[in-house]
Amino acid sequence: MKKIFTMATLLMAGFAAAFAQDDTDSPFQFVKVDGTVVPNGSTVIANLLEDDGFGGLQIKSGLYVKNTSEDAAVLSIGINVEQLDNGTIQLCFPTDCAQYGLGERETKQGAKNGGEQSDLQTEWMPTAYGKAKVTYTIKNYEYIGMGNEKPIPKPHYDYIGDGASVTVIYQYDDPAAISAVTASAAQTATYYDMAGRRVAAPAKGLYVKKTTLADGSVKSQKVVLQ
Repeated sequence: MKKIFTMATLLMAGFAAAFAQDDTDSPFQFVKVDGTVVPNGSTVIANLLEDDGFGGLQIKSGLYVKNTSEDAAVLSIGINVEQLDNGTIQLCFPTDCAQYGLGERETKQGAKNGGEQSDLQTEWMPTAYGKAKVTYTIKNYEYIGMGNEKPIPKPHYDYIGDGASVTVIYQYDDPAAISAVTASAAQTATYYDMAGRRVAAPAKGLYVKKTTLADGSVKSQKVVLQ
């Protein structure tokens, strides 16, 4: 998803957030696509590689954000890119799209209707094998419209506290390296002398080598160690 564009905001002047100024009262939660809550402080592994439709690659986080209240509420996302072996992190939530490198940033504020569940729309766009580690934090805001005091204040957002945080570890592994590790782990070899006694550290000579394969079967063969 390499497009960079501005999405229409749901914000309408005249509403206020329906929660108190307390971190624990945040109406927003990180969830999976089926609505299952991803607990605060969780670490998620993301390794499903996809074509981004523009000739590149992407690995999506799989995270969604849900407004669990009945009323519209305002949030932004704090993003901390702790590791980025290559490529960029893109985040298109809750309003504009932007790409990020290492470091801490915060998105623009946006509103979500009560009960609304939205794709976090964030992914790592790798250019080579490696990893990326990113922590996403919900930041709660209250919309403040024009009041009666003078001078008349401009409509703005007031920050009222952080909500849940989730860390995503994106992995783009070399298939050849994975196969080599799997093959190595799948076979366990033991050596026996010609009298049938097991030898822990075989030296030069003739031995019977027994290899336990991944399916549990045992392969035996005579070998000469030089």
